[in-house]
Amino acid sequence: MKNEVTLNDIAKKLGVSSAAVSKALSGKEGVGEELKRKILEEARKMGYRTKTKNFPAKNMTIGVVASERFLKESGAYYWRLYSEISLVANEKGHLTILEVVGDEDEKKPECPKLIKHSKADALIVLGAFDARYLKLLNKEAGCPLLALDSVPEFVKGDAVTADNITGGFKMTEYLINAGFERIGYVGTLRTTPSIDDRYVGYFKAMLFHGKKADPKWIIRDRDEETGYVDAEGCFEMPAKEDMPNAFFCNSDYSAQIMIGKLRGMGYKVPKDISIVGFDHFLPEKTENISLVTYEVDLREMAREVVKLLDQRIADPTMPYHTVIVRGKLIKGNSVLLAT
Repeated sequence: MKNEVTLNDIAKKLGVSSAAVSKALSGKEGVGEELKRKILEEARKMGYRTKTKNFPAKNMTIGVVASERFLKESGAYYWRLYSEISLVANEKGHLTILEVVGDEDEKKPECPKLIKHSKADALIVLGAFDARYLKLLNKEAGCPLLALDSVPEFVKGDAVTADNITGGFKMTEYLINAGFERIGYVGTLRTTPSIDDRYVGYFKAMLFHGKKADPKWIIRDRDEETGYVDAEGCFEMPAKEDMPNAFFCNSDYSAQIMIGKLRGMGYKVPKDISIVGFDHFLPEKTENISLVTYEVDLREMAREVVKLLDQRIADPTMPYHTVIVRGKLIKGNSVLLAT
């Protein structure tokens, strides 16, 4: 039986050190681009990749960076997602470290300490960030990146996301099947990729079913500059004669605020106006309302994250992958169903 190809074998073939081969194959800094290319090419020729592509990385330190503003707004949701990643990673023998990126550091942009001090073998970009900050991460990371519920278009690496477009379609279609014609969307566009994708799902469902998606029915829920949900400065309602009779809200948190706003205007939910949300997560319960929403499978997302990172460390040359995780509709009493 032919012996397995080792790092020493590749090093001897190219006349370099085993440490250089190890760094090149794991995507770490310390090896020039031309030498890295030669090492990866020789590893392929010698069969190293095919023999190790399913071998999980051992004792990997997984760094996670998350923006302060999203932890403030829906911190418990992201903490749950981070906890799921930590649990799955721990089962594989990996360590996870979270770094919260302050608003000022994101604006500068300032490189995270996880990168400055080379603390991570791989880095998860959790949630949306300013494009300049993502460019900095791409340039300075020195390790594999993975976009999680983030902006994969601007992250040079793999990505895992909830199926926001399909979820948005399903939530809107649920309202259409319940008999509603005038359906609005709650979410400030061009602030996060998930809000935009859920709007795409909403618009697609309206188009598919021949319904009008009036721009007057789009309700801003957060400030465009800061990204913070703003219950006082946003949620500007249409005139009474233009008011939809149902709304799809991009998150349960915004749905909760929307219900309070409508009640303050004298509307009853769901008797007068029906509401659906997204995420299946509310930090506080809304009185007498159980929200119709779309549950995101956080555990499955965590499994896919760790699996992709294991594969990426074992084979840095594999093509980038985007994994989309489906969720499911959760029924409640926030929609007045046709009898």
